Amino acid sequence: MSLAMCILQNDYIIACADSAVAYFPDDGEKEATQFRSDKIFKLSDKVFFIATGKSILVSILKVELREVLSSNADLIMCMAVAERVLKDLKKGIVRNPEKIIRDLSDKLEMDFHYERDIEPALSLFQKDDYVDMAAYLIGFTDAGRSGMVDIRSSSFVKTPEDSLKGFPLIILGPDDEFNDDADQFSKYQKILIPPIEQRTFDNFMSRMVYVHAQISADNPINVSTDANFQILTKHNGEIMWQETKIDTLQFYKEWGLG
Repeated sequence: MSLAMCILQNDYIIACADSAVAYFPDDGEKEATQFRSDKIFKLSDKVFFIATGKSILVSILKVELREVLSSNADLIMCMAVAERVLKDLKKGIVRNPEKIIRDLSDKLEMDFHYERDIEPALSLFQKDDYVDMAAYLIGFTDAGRSGMVDIRSSSFVKTPEDSLKGFPLIILGPDDEFNDDADQFSKYQKILIPPIEQRTFDNFMSRMVYVHAQISADNPINVSTDANFQILTKHNGEIMWQETKIDTLQFYKEWGLG
């Protein structure tokens, strides 16, 4: 797996993820690879898609969604389309096999085949627990509300308009051990939830960089040091995109990591 985080506020959304691709042999220790892959993907002018887990599942879902969504689709439309796409995938229906194969081949620099690779992977979408992939739709509705949708359960969480009621937060950790460790998860969660008076854009960015550096130092195989940010900002009714990349390795010495 990898590392992905997202903080949602009423007027902006900050998401970041590493780019590592780890290999898990059936009968051996996980291994680092030289391959790199995005974990955050733009679906429309208002919505992006965060996914970690098996690369083949992420590519299947990403390509199938992108092929049917229009550039002006909002979060509610993306949720409805995702439900239809998942129903098809659970039935073994893939509408863009060649584009999926090309996406995987370009990303992992190896040959993929439908019968050998895609068909077996489709059976994983039939599982109720989706343990092989975590996936969220993040963005704004046409009404201007920010929110997120867990694709696995179709649960829709809107950002509260009252800041005193908190805000949605996602941390997709590097492995099952991390995600199942309530104490470790809570430690990073507390870092990303500052006091109300400190909840500024710059402070959220700084805290996400710090958490990324800490987790990448502790998990060098699963998590690369690069923190790739996708930022959505609402201004005068318009949604603006911003991308930036920060290599957290530069902070290791300063923070006593690695």
